[in-house]
Amino acid sequence: MVSHANPYLERGLAFKVEGRYEEAISEFQRLLAEDPNSSDGHYQLGLVYGFTGMFDESIEELQHGGDPWLRPASKFAWNLALTYTMLGCTRKPNWSSGKSCAAIPTTSARWRA
Repeated sequence: MVSHANPYLERGLAFKVEGRYEEAISEFQRLLAEDPNSSDGHYQLGLVYGFTGMFDESIEELQHGGDPWLRPASKFAWNLALTYTMLGCTRKPNWSSGKSCAAIPTTSARWRA
């Protein structure tokens, strides 16, 4: 296993693999409290939020990778697109206006019911 040199990231990844998502979320949040610009922290937290049905939070974290439409091959773009697809979004969000898929008449609230 490759060392990521951050104990919060290491523990978070281990918890994620074990399906201990609440604990993984806690570790990734600690990582981001220490390093708010950690792309690994935002990416992993976004994935785990998606795994637990917290789609709004997942989208918010995955958007920290920059405009994914400018870098469509990025891991952020791929997982953000999957999250939007799960929410029934069929159009690209308008990043410049700050409007996301939530502006489309499909909201993530229905996925939590």
